[in-house]
Amino acid sequence: MCTPATVLRQSATFDENKAKAFAGQMLSALNGAALALMALIGHRTGLFDHLAAISPCTAQDLATEADLSERYVREWLAVMTTARVVDYDPEAATYFLPREHAAFLTRTGSIKNMAVIAQFPGVVGAVEEEIVARFRDGKGLCYHHYGRFHDVMAEASYQSIVVPLVARVLPLAPGLRERLEQGIDVIDVGCGGGRVLLMLAERFPESRFLGIDLCADAFAAAAETARAKGLRNLSFRQQDVSGWECLAPTISRSPSTPSTTRRVRRRCCGRSGGHCERTACS
Repeated sequence: MCTPATVLRQSATFDENKAKAFAGQMLSALNGAALALMALIGHRTGLFDHLAAISPCTAQDLATEADLSERYVREWLAVMTTARVVDYDPEAATYFLPREHAAFLTRTGSIKNMAVIAQFPGVVGAVEEEIVARFRDGKGLCYHHYGRFHDVMAEASYQSIVVPLVARVLPLAPGLRERLEQGIDVIDVGCGGGRVLLMLAERFPESRFLGIDLCADAFAAAAETARAKGLRNLSFRQQDVSGWECLAPTISRSPSTPSTTRRVRRRCCGRSGGHCERTACS
């Protein structure tokens, strides 16, 4: 039988092995966080791509190839070597990115580029002060607070959704590709950057596509691309869909020609759990 006194004695016992295991767990998490930040730098500067192309090379070779400062490239390579991402030859003073690693870190890799996903911690870290403040006041943040969020999300979605969509995703729904070729109405709620719809609108000209997102700046570039390409079967709309009960009326009312993104002014809702609220400008 477990009595209050027994629980007290158990809680007073310090398990050294458990403590060491937890310290190791946290240390691994911190090392992983540091590696993720260095990986996002390697992705954004193109260092992974250049290193894969010219390996083995010296720090100066890589800096010259990527048109970057050798001093910073050398420090970045030191982190990559310590993390066992990059191999180092001390005799030749050269660095080498194994093909098996490049497959996960470069834009031309045959496997999903994890360096793209490594950008998200940096996006969140950029709003550390705002997040801490929201813990205290209970309000919310808008998309625009997160800086590069839309760009990073679009890049991540492109490789995980857009690229395999026609060949791998559409076949999961029997007959869907044939229906798209014949012509149907398609709505993408939470369309983000709109790259999926751009690809589908070009591939299936007989179908009509409507992208809806809470923030118009998310799909602004896609809307402009659709206009430039003359994709009259694709339109975008900024709208809060939290109160929707049915999609059918929205689809039936969707315009047949692509709309240009309306000029909007953004203001953050001050209520608890705030969101991105937009009002059309005249």
